[in-house]
Amino acid sequence: MKHYCGLFVLTLGVTVLLCSGCFKGDGLNRTSVEGTVTVDGQPVPFGNVNFYPKPGTSCPTIGAAIKEGHYIMPKKGGPVPGEYKVQIIANTTKPGKVKNLRGQVEDGLVTESILPKKYDPTQGGKETLSATVTEGKNTINFELTND
Repeated sequence: MKHYCGLFVLTLGVTVLLCSGCFKGDGLNRTSVEGTVTVDGQPVPFGNVNFYPKPGTSCPTIGAAIKEGHYIMPKKGGPVPGEYKVQIIANTTKPGKVKNLRGQVEDGLVTESILPKKYDPTQGGKETLSATVTEGKNTINFELTND
């Protein structure tokens, strides 16, 4: 269940790269999406929600930050109507033992997912999330559970 801090930094970097350059009048019929992300009714304090187009669609990949259980994808740079696979990433760090680049164990920060394991593919989770984005304003909430 433990991840290295680098995984979080890598994930954040990928999200930034996926979103960079997407907002320059590309002629796509973009729309806005916002919603909440909760685990057992409690807001996820921080993280990322990423919308990946399902195979056979020509939608761009879009991501947004989760802050206090809420995310916003504004129309400018937002998704286009279509079907998406959704990945939510929310990690925390705590002191622990980590391997350095030479394979030696040392004190460091260990990254752990704060989401239920079943939603985390890096932990063997098989539960998939999806979203259907339509024209106009969209509200899409993700209510995750530990059961």
